[in-house]
Amino acid sequence: MLVLRLSVHNKLKLCFVADDYSESKETNRAIEDVCTGNVVRSISIVASESSVYSDFLFKPDKDITLGIHLYLSDYIPLTTQMKTFSKKGKTINKSNIVFGLMTGKIPLRHIYEEFDAQIVRLRELGHQPRFIDTHQNIHSFPLIFRVVRQIAAKYGMENNIRPFAQLDFCRKRTWRSFVSWAYAVAVNFRRRSRVLVGCPGYREKAINISQVLNDWDRFLFEVTQKGYDEIFVPCHPGISPAEVDLYSSPDFLELIRKHQIYLAKGD
Repeated sequence: MLVLRLSVHNKLKLCFVADDYSESKETNRAIEDVCTGNVVRSISIVASESSVYSDFLFKPDKDITLGIHLYLSDYIPLTTQMKTFSKKGKTINKSNIVFGLMTGKIPLRHIYEEFDAQIVRLRELGHQPRFIDTHQNIHSFPLIFRVVRQIAAKYGMENNIRPFAQLDFCRKRTWRSFVSWAYAVAVNFRRRSRVLVGCPGYREKAINISQVLNDWDRFLFEVTQKGYDEIFVPCHPGISPAEVDLYSSPDFLELIRKHQIYLAKGD
């Protein structure tokens, strides 16, 4: 994932990653567009039966870090066991997955096998994922997090799992952010890391970039005082044209430079 590092005095990292690559041709095109802005340099790829890939990922001159976007909901699963649970291969939602795990209808080994199949599929296509994240932050659920850690260890990515403790862009504290932080502390997983939610432009067609830049300016100033090690910023260009405009904007890049943040990879 893209890492933006502040000065050595505060050591904060901002990690931008575009989620859901291969979901559709339109999503792929939007992600490719936002990657030209030199802010988003990491892509999280969905490996499902309906995935659509492009030559962009194979271009030798691209400076993009690739990861796997593990999923259990919204996309068609690869393994027979999960297809059976999802009613003949149809997609299911996150709440059904959690209910199935809590009631024992979905054994953890089936989750492990599904995640393994997704990574194998991506590797067979010639892409070696460097990091792991999950669709809808599903690895914040303790049982699934245990499986994600196991599959990450198998493929040497145990140190490259996206954090799940949440931070709201407006710095609002919610029960979700508290519970996710408390669990991260309990399992000693990236305790000083956060995944940013409520970002301007999410699911929006257009935004006032000048106003949003002011909001980001205040946000960056405030979070550098909080002692975080890193903040991950998931981007969704396929459903958020406003994010494409914002993260491709030279003014946004200039704002990063103003805060003495430099771009680097986060794998």
